[in-house]
Amino acid sequence: YVMNLVLRRVLRADIEDNDPASASTVHARAAEWFETQDQPLEAIGHAQSAGDTERFIALMSGLVKARYAHGHVADVLLWMEWLESQVPLDRYPQLAALGALVHAQEGNVLRMDKWLSAACDGLADEDIDPSAQTRLTGWIRGPPSSPTVAR
Repeated sequence: YVMNLVLRRVLRADIEDNDPASASTVHARAAEWFETQDQPLEAIGHAQSAGDTERFIALMSGLVKARYAHGHVADVLLWMEWLESQVPLDRYPQLAALGALVHAQEGNVLRMDKWLSAACDGLADEDIDPSAQTRLTGWIRGPPSSPTVAR
């Protein structure tokens, strides 16, 4: 059955107010369940509420391109903001590169530069195939003749 949104909010507030320690566990279990039910949009919010950055990153990696392409820019930017507050971006260079691209497309050069630097730093530290690293770095930087984003 479909739970009423108001009831869901009341139950969530009750758990968070009366037993904050178990709220994280409930969110983690909900994230896992929604993920197994192939409902990543539901799962990502619960992973975030649980503070489960690894699950959040895995879900975000699978969702960000499609959400952005379908006009859900606010979702993507909120996810990126939360991720940036939780982990060093250079630990996830492919995701940082994708974030740089999103910020570039949104015209935010300062944010793009930060995410791009993190992607490049992370690539320098990663133990990956050098040819793949070169291709990804080239993709991030773009061709020399590519137009610059307006500041």
